[in-house]
Amino acid sequence: SIPRLLEAHAAGECSAVSVARTILEPAGSGLTVKIHAVEVEVEPKTRWRVESGDMSMVLIQRRYAVSASHRLHLPELDDAANEALFGKCSNPNGHGHNYEVEVRIETRDSETPLSILAVDDAVNSLLIDRFDHKHLNLDVDDFKERVPSVENIASRCVELLREPISALGSDSRLHAVKVWETPRTACTVLA
Repeated sequence: SIPRLLEAHAAGECSAVSVARTILEPAGSGLTVKIHAVEVEVEPKTRWRVESGDMSMVLIQRRYAVSASHRLHLPELDDAANEALFGKCSNPNGHGHNYEVEVRIETRDSETPLSILAVDDAVNSLLIDRFDHKHLNLDVDDFKERVPSVENIASRCVELLREPISALGSDSRLHAVKVWETPRTACTVLA
């Protein structure tokens, strides 16, 4: 695979998808274990996954950072009941997180590939500008009537991105959004 990759790079044909295919094709032959997919990380926080078979479907996974604060509480409960339910996450002044948001997009390998810059523009305008450095309960209408838990944040991200990602063309559609609240706590919502 390495000599083929070097040849492709020299010819200027070294996209993430072509790298994954170059690895997947020979790796799949002659092995007793079947390889189902190859994932290529082209830069930190961006991965391209090519599945075996006809290899026409590509899953692009790109991560973004959002810093925000929130308070987990239900307005119909008093402070003691909220603390019993949510613990220290119900602090009346809120608390903050450095969230990581991974947007997963399915696209077909086609003549007009999906533009990562267009994806970034959509995510920046619809998510980052909306949530970054905000108190989600107080500053963002999305969570005025909805508890800004990691599950609800991921769900809202899917709602906001589903149509704009499909509008980017190239047979693209939002596959899922995964939101990490902490390195140990995350939620994935499938689109």
